[in-house]
Amino acid sequence: MYEPLLTSGAGQCHPARPRYDQKPLTMCPQRWNVSVRRLNGSEMSSTAPRGYLTMMQLLCICTASVLIANGIATARAQTVTGVYSFRGGSDGAEPVGGLITVSGNLYGTTYYGGGKGCTEQAGCGTVFQLTAAGIETVIHSFTDKASDGRAPQAGLTSVGGMLYGTTPLGGKYGNGTVFETTTAGDEKLVHSFRGTTDGGDPQASLLNIDGTLYGTTWVGGTSRGGTVFKLTLNGKTKVLHSFGGSGDGAYAAAGLIDMGGVLYGTTSGGGAAGKGTIFQITRSGVEKVLHSLGAGDDGGNPLAGLTAVRGTLFGTAIAGGSHKEGAVFSITSEGAEALVYSFKDNGADGLYPMGLAEVGGALYGTAMFGGAYGYGAIFKVTPEGHETVLWSFTGGADGADPAATLVDVGGALYGTASAGGVYGHGTIFKVIP
Repeated sequence: MYEPLLTSGAGQCHPARPRYDQKPLTMCPQRWNVSVRRLNGSEMSSTAPRGYLTMMQLLCICTASVLIANGIATARAQTVTGVYSFRGGSDGAEPVGGLITVSGNLYGTTYYGGGKGCTEQAGCGTVFQLTAAGIETVIHSFTDKASDGRAPQAGLTSVGGMLYGTTPLGGKYGNGTVFETTTAGDEKLVHSFRGTTDGGDPQASLLNIDGTLYGTTWVGGTSRGGTVFKLTLNGKTKVLHSFGGSGDGAYAAAGLIDMGGVLYGTTSGGGAAGKGTIFQITRSGVEKVLHSLGAGDDGGNPLAGLTAVRGTLFGTAIAGGSHKEGAVFSITSEGAEALVYSFKDNGADGLYPMGLAEVGGALYGTAMFGGAYGYGAIFKVTPEGHETVLWSFTGGADGADPAATLVDVGGALYGTASAGGVYGHGTIFKVIP
């Protein structure tokens, strides 16, 4: 059983920059505190749940106690293969973002590690390459200098042979960056966020449309609730929308998707019920809230973006649903939203679902916690709402606390786990659906 997951709280405070290793977490759209304990009563170490803290601090959770069930029996229809275990040093540590494939190699980021050029003992994060043979190479180690970003939480975007990404920290003003790097590691900053009207603390990966990058920021903008922005490859930035107005969403933690020439996304806060929104926005900046989450059993506080399946958008919410433990939802471009699946209150089917990947008309996703051992799960859900747990993470060599969307590479799904592995600093894994 889980005790209580979300409770309301009084008082507002300015949302401080989301810190990946911050504990306890006290600054977000509302005050909140997190205590993480497994059913045996032991508190999880500050290292093991960092991926959880990274994503969860993007939520408006007031005093919460999260108990992770151990020993729940679930069938393992598939097998997860640990492709690489991060050592936590120069090779990187604690991957939170997803992977992309370029010319047969996988590329991704780690929040920590890298080492050199950073005053953080664990390093300021990396960009890495993984070959099909499982050989990992760091192509860039971030520093704490103003000329570099720091602590990437999102995956990369490939444009014309270059890799682009975001960091929530670092840059000239300390409020995050957009960076580019070659696959050989020649890295430079494209934009440093000021944290004011241009936005700040970008949490998500970028969307490429005809050589222009579109993205979101967690804070900043004229109403201080984050922004949607576009960026040319030479660094010219324009804010398309500032979140935080009356009835509007706030605090976008996820990236955007293009469907039919219109952009769609989610916010983790704001909206009519204060539990997030699903929105659309034109490339010229005309924004509309399609649906405000949290008024019923449709879910609340989405952290992940949307996935299109035959013209309908699907997404996840870490709260709400019939059992108040998270949900998968669908929504049309006209704003007709429906509950697809509600995660159970015993956590066996997953807890805190993240992004979805479409393969053959079915949706595959990760849950950061839950499953048989409390270390997260890989699940499959059909558009009609039938859910199957494909794998429960053990917290061992397979990894723990997966936070990113899976990527389909030749019929195999690859992903990252932000903790666990042979050395306890996260893994890259694959599963055959």
